[in-house]
Amino acid sequence: MKNLHNISLYVTLSAFLLSFFYGIFELFIKRNLLTIDNENEYEMQKTQVLSLEEDLANMKEQIEQLARLSSLGEVAGNMGHEINNQLAVIEGWADQLARAESNPKRATPEFVAKAGGKILAHIQRLHHLTSAIRNFVRKNNEAEYGYHDIRDIVKDAVDIARPKAKKNNVAVKSFFEGKEFSVRCMGVEISQVILNLLSNAVDAVCEQEKPWIQVRVIEKKSEFEISVTDSGDGIDPAIVQKMMSPYFTTKAPGKGTGIGLSISKNIIKSHSGRLEYDSQFKYTRFIITLPKDLPKKNKEENSVSG
Repeated sequence: MKNLHNISLYVTLSAFLLSFFYGIFELFIKRNLLTIDNENEYEMQKTQVLSLEEDLANMKEQIEQLARLSSLGEVAGNMGHEINNQLAVIEGWADQLARAESNPKRATPEFVAKAGGKILAHIQRLHHLTSAIRNFVRKNNEAEYGYHDIRDIVKDAVDIARPKAKKNNVAVKSFFEGKEFSVRCMGVEISQVILNLLSNAVDAVCEQEKPWIQVRVIEKKSEFEISVTDSGDGIDPAIVQKMMSPYFTTKAPGKGTGIGLSISKNIIKSHSGRLEYDSQFKYTRFIITLPKDLPKKNKEENSVSG
């Protein structure tokens, strides 16, 4: 736990420094552009400005990667516990099969089929979990910016969050309404946003008697509405005004970096979508509105990686 705490502090500090220098570079670029007096001077500075813009893009990617690793770090202990549980069940059934070999009366076809089915089910569970983790930690430049099934993106996030939810007795359910679920996006980034919302929800409701979380995807004409709702009774209006700001957190030290919602909002914005808190709903609900396809401008910007 101490190591995870140190990692969280390291991620927070690193993200803060990157964000700080990102802002300095951005201000410098704008200042340069505003103080250019003639065309010749513009041409002389053009190469330098383009280089700085590239540095900005690289820093932005590093901040998002750090936030993703931070989110994963917050649930890592629970995932390790879940993996050990799955392995223990597999070992138990394998042991029963080995013992049945010397007991013909027990080694019936029904028993062997049952044991094999149980082992296979838990192996598949491990496969889903490790696949979700592998997809989640991929860097942006290694991930595919293209068409994805929004159901797979949601399932990856839920698979990673479920061990933490299970440990805290929080029931998590997913619902999908629609016919076509294809969306053009950076899948790993959208999964990061959903995981952040799920992790926050678990932290918020874990002390309730019967806590629950629902993730619902609704297909609309040209967009998807993805809502993450928990059994909480809403968020204090004073916190709502600040919660999307960088490094604002109500969690104890080491429990959160305060960059999750801020990064999440920027990720959804970069996909021409919206991340909003629904203050009118009975329970605590965040809504992601995500276009099915990118606007023309975004398509051109991402044509190389798509």
